[in-house]
Order: sequence, then C-alpha cells, then structure tokens
Amino acid sequence: MADAAIELGEYFDYLWHDTEAWVYVPLKHPDGSFTKGFFKWPAQRKSVINYVLKNAASENDVYYSPALFRQTDPHKEFVLGAWVLWVDFDGNAPTEWPVDIAPAPTLIVQSSLDRNQHCYWAIDEFIDDIELLEDRNRALALALKADTSGWDADQILRPPHTVNHKRDMPVKIVRWDR
Repeated sequence: MADAAIELGEYFDYLWHDTEAWVYVPLKHPDGSFTKGFFKWPAQRKSVINYVLKNAASENDVYYSPALFRQTDPHKEFVLGAWVLWVDFDGNAPTEWPVDIAPAPTLIVQSSLDRNQHCYWAIDEFIDDIELLEDRNRALALALKADTSGWDADQILRPPHTVNHKRDMPVKIVRWDR
C-alpha cells in the first residue's frame, strides 16, 4: 500500500503540479449513483491519496478529473485549467503509437483491457483557456480515433491503483515518461 500511495501521489503531482485549486474525485457506487468528492490541492494532497486508495478497496469505482477547478462544482464553467492534454480509448488504443499523427503520450493508464487506455501529454504551460483545452483534446481524439466523448474539460477518468468494477480489472500505469 505504501508503494501505491507514493506512486499515486507522484501521479497527481504530475497532473496537477502545485497549482492551488480544487480537484474533483467522484465515486460511482454499485447502484450507479455518484458521490462528488472535492479536495483543496495541494493542501489536501494526502487526503486525496488516502481517499482514492480507501475507496479503491471498496465496491465503488473511483474517478478523477485531470483538470483543476475554481470551486467545488464539477461543471465545465468552473474548470480553472489543466497541465495535461488527454484522450480516452475504449478498446481501440494503438498497439504501435502513430507518431506521424501525434507524438507519443507522456503517460498511459490502462483502465481495464490492454487497449482500454487513457493517454496524457504533459504540457509546459498551464492551459487556462477552456476552449483551447477542449479544442486540443478534441483534435487529438479525432486524429487518433479515440472516444470523441472524452475530450471535455470536465471529463472524469479512472486513476491508477483503483479497480474498474465493470470488468473487475485493476487500473494501472503502463507507460510514464517522467
């Protein structure tokens, strides 16, 4: 568990840096209902990690948003911005990365089966223009034939060290260029 906590902390640091904002970590319960979870980042860093790991050991599906929020409301109009771009592949992730279409992602998380992946690209500057963030995510999704419903600024994805209960499979990091 200590190794999982360390890696999960480094993972969230990679995604959110030390930007002071709210982070969104909702839970999906077995009955399909959701519980919102917000934490002040980075002040509640340890609480975020503990919350994710505690709920990963339950029957709940744990999610998070790669974006940061201005307030405790998960809607797009309250997104502050992001340090990464992302796409979500629902079973059709490339087996070899098409570098002629897009550079290889800096981080890949396998959300269940081998080709179910969330891919991230670290960027050098924080994108606080939500239209620009969504345009870049949408362009990546379209070019790579990824899930075209996964580019929204307020998108939620599965963090590593959790379980995808739909398939009863662990969510894990498969590539990370730190």
